[in-house]
Amino acid sequence: RRHFPLLSQAAATVGSPAIRTMGTIGGNIARSSPAGDVATALLALEAEIHTLLPEGRRQLCHQEFHLGPRRTGLLPGELITHFTLPLPGTGPRGSSYEKLGQRKALTIAIVNCGVFLELEPDGEKIRKAAIALGSVGPTPFRAARAESLLTGRPPSDEVFWAAAEAARESCRPIADIRAGAEYRKD
Repeated sequence: RRHFPLLSQAAATVGSPAIRTMGTIGGNIARSSPAGDVATALLALEAEIHTLLPEGRRQLCHQEFHLGPRRTGLLPGELITHFTLPLPGTGPRGSSYEKLGQRKALTIAIVNCGVFLELEPDGEKIRKAAIALGSVGPTPFRAARAESLLTGRPPSDEVFWAAAEAARESCRPIADIRAGAEYRKD
């Protein structure tokens, strides 16, 4: 909670208290759902996924891991052992996780978003921006163009709205029983 409040926020939205007590982050990620709450947060935080095979250990980034809905880069017999996350820098920073679902609890995300921003030490410009989106493509993904619109710029409503529009344009959602594609983009 202290170093990665974004991950804590996302994990709190997974299932029910009973599921959160018995489940693991590795199990949640291994499901490789485009709507994965924890996957979106870990992607925004640039987590690496560590695994174990009979032949040895391996480390994967999210792009190598999430191949499509319910398809991962895990090999037969491979087990997720842990995750590593880079510690945030010393500048002012903030993060947020938002999830839109059909109800408040026990819901699959219609769309979810994890954002991490770090400012320069003087607070004048955005040093680092990470925007991860879920349920708006075949896998959770980073909105690279939106991030580039933020990085190196002073924080302002104008800059944030431009990044939001760029993130919206990067979405390629499907329509299903939970929501239409245009609704998800908006």
